[in-house]
Amino acid sequence: MRNIYTNNDFNIQIINKPDLSIVEEIRSIDQLEWGDVGINEWVISPFILHGLVIFGLKGEKKTSLAILFRDYEDPTLMYLFDFIILPDFRKKGIGKRFFKEILVYLNSQNLSKISLTVDSKNSSAIKIYKDFAGMTLDCNYKNLYGQGEDRLYFKGNITQMLSEV
Repeated sequence: MRNIYTNNDFNIQIINKPDLSIVEEIRSIDQLEWGDVGINEWVISPFILHGLVIFGLKGEKKTSLAILFRDYEDPTLMYLFDFIILPDFRKKGIGKRFFKEILVYLNSQNLSKISLTVDSKNSSAIKIYKDFAGMTLDCNYKNLYGQGEDRLYFKGNITQMLSEV
């Protein structure tokens, strides 16, 4: 683990070793959010080794989790696979702050674009991505994760998004 960005009392922490306790903590957070469809150890460890796993921390307390990976077709594009704000920190501005710090970090790594999918009924997430960060709706995937599991696909230019937040 390494703390890579500090902004007053909010840090983001990159997880770069699949330590058993960290993997279990990520699994627990993901399962709390997504239930049975949450990711498990078989997915978490490869994300840690080959993707980007980030905790948001307020002081020493974990507030949030994000998992990202690069797009095969466009290596300047990061796909936000998972973005979770822990229940005790929701509706307190942590989502916006965490998302902005992720963008700052990606920009520092010369990554220029970000994309993600979001449930069309998740108004809080849509507000962050569309209204706060200025991402654009690229398309609507019907039944992406099964019957009735539609997702909105958003894309954004990181430099442009940072100039707007």
